[in-house]
Amino acid sequence: MASSIATLTDRFAGVIACGAGFSSGAGHRPSFQNFDYVGLCGDEDFNFREMYENQNYLDIMNFDQTLFTFSGGHRWPDNDNIVRACDWLFVQHEKKKVSPDKTRLNTLFEEEKARVSGLSNQNILLKAHAYQRLVLLFGSVFDVQNLEKEYGKIINSKEYKTASKLQNTILKQEGALTSRFVKRWQADLMNPTNADYSWWEKEFDKLTQKNASEENQKMVRRITSNIGALTYERFYGATNNAPQKEHLQTLLSILPKIKA
Repeated sequence: MASSIATLTDRFAGVIACGAGFSSGAGHRPSFQNFDYVGLCGDEDFNFREMYENQNYLDIMNFDQTLFTFSGGHRWPDNDNIVRACDWLFVQHEKKKVSPDKTRLNTLFEEEKARVSGLSNQNILLKAHAYQRLVLLFGSVFDVQNLEKEYGKIINSKEYKTASKLQNTILKQEGALTSRFVKRWQADLMNPTNADYSWWEKEFDKLTQKNASEENQKMVRRITSNIGALTYERFYGATNNAPQKEHLQTLLSILPKIKA
């Protein structure tokens, strides 16, 4: 909603998009507008893949943009992440001034440096993105040479390359699986009396294999919550068709059995 209004009016300085990407409406996708964009999204949110991939699009369109991710699903970010998003927008705005508030910028720079330096290599992709964001955000104001060197070390490490490759593989797989499940969901909705619930149970069982990695488990939660959101929305607000309601209720009874 926020990015749609900013795009349609082109009268906003910045947007904070929480857990949702761009509207599919005509003219709702940012293109020539001049606002800064911050995304906030949980790493188990069913919109995570879209939010992640939107970064590439915004880069191509030359938007100043960043994405903050946190542990969790489709929910509002906590206060800390909201403040960081607001601070990011503040710095972007302040840098454009003839006489920026260097004192305030330095305070934010030191706070973010301390935060980034404390990040563990356990989530090396998150750490790399944090260093990159810090360099891009403050590079035109302060000396970031040491930070650039650290960022270079991270992205050239074997651990980072392995994690990056795995993430790309998972996101590609997630796209294919989501498309497959949504098509089946739509087909069942159109012909609910012929829905095969054993198919859903079998496919969900395949997804929730016990030996899956943590990142795979997050993917599973994103996919299943996507189907859950579609089903809840349709069941509670979008149909008075009795066979469809019965079908959706049965599907809802299957969803809570999922353990990823």
